[in-house]
Amino acid sequence: MSKNGGKPELVGLLGSAWTLKARWALKSQEVKYNFIPYSPIFGAYWLRYKSGKWSGQLTTPILFTPNDGVLFESFDIAQWADDHGNTASTPSLFPADKVEDIRRWNEASDTALYFARAQVYKLLAQNRAARVSLLPPFMKALGPLADAVSSWMLWQFSSKYADTTSTASIDKTRAVLKSLRAAIEENNGYVLGSFTYADITMAVAVQVVAPVGPPFTKLSDDRREDLTNHELQAEFGDLLTWRDAIFQKHFPKCASVLAAAAV
Repeated sequence: MSKNGGKPELVGLLGSAWTLKARWALKSQEVKYNFIPYSPIFGAYWLRYKSGKWSGQLTTPILFTPNDGVLFESFDIAQWADDHGNTASTPSLFPADKVEDIRRWNEASDTALYFARAQVYKLLAQNRAARVSLLPPFMKALGPLADAVSSWMLWQFSSKYADTTSTASIDKTRAVLKSLRAAIEENNGYVLGSFTYADITMAVAVQVVAPVGPPFTKLSDDRREDLTNHELQAEFGDLLTWRDAIFQKHFPKCASVLAAAAV
C-alpha cells in the first residue's frame, strides 16, 4: 500500500514495454502517481519486501495503491487507472461491452512482445556496449567488472523469462500483426472502433517492428536501427504509420516515458 499521501506508486523498469503500457494508461486517465525506477541488481529483495510477495516470479510494473492493495500486471493497473481517473470527461479505456475483447488484444500484444524481448536479449548478448549502458552510472566505470555484471544481469533476465521466450516466434508475431491490420482497417483506424486500452497495448506491441521515434523516445538513431526488425518492417510498414499516429494523437503530452524496446 502506498504511504505517500494517498498517491499511488508505480515501480517499473525503464525501457519496458509493460511498464510503458501501465504508465500510458495512468497518464491518459490523469491519475497522479509517483514513479520508482526498478533496479534488478539491487531492488529485488526490497521489492519483495514492499509487495509482500516472497515466492514465485516477481515482475514489474507493480502498482501500490492507497486503498486497493498491490497490483502486479499492467492490464490490472490500466483497469485500476480507468476506475480512478481524475476527469469525468476522459473516455473510458475499458468500455463495459469491450472488456473481454480488450483482454484478448492484450494477450495478442504480449505474444508479439515476447518475441521482441527475445530479440533484445539476442542483441544484448552480442553487444557489450549495449549491455553495459543499462548499468547504473557508478558501475559503468568498473571496466571488466562492468561487463561481467551486465552479462550476469542478462543471464538473470533470460532465465527469468525462459518460458515465454521458448514459445516466442516470428510466425506468431506476424499473425498478431496481420490481425491488427485487419482490425484497424475494419474499425475506422482503431482496434475496436474507438480509442481504448486495446489501442495502447497494440501500439506498444508494434515496437516489435521498430521503436517509436522522437519525441517519444530517448533512444539514439543507431540504437533504434539496431532494434528494428527489417523483415517485419518490410511487411508491416503501414502499422508503423498507424502506431505513430496513435502516439501523436493519444500519448499524453506530459508523460515522461521512455518508449523503447521490450525488456
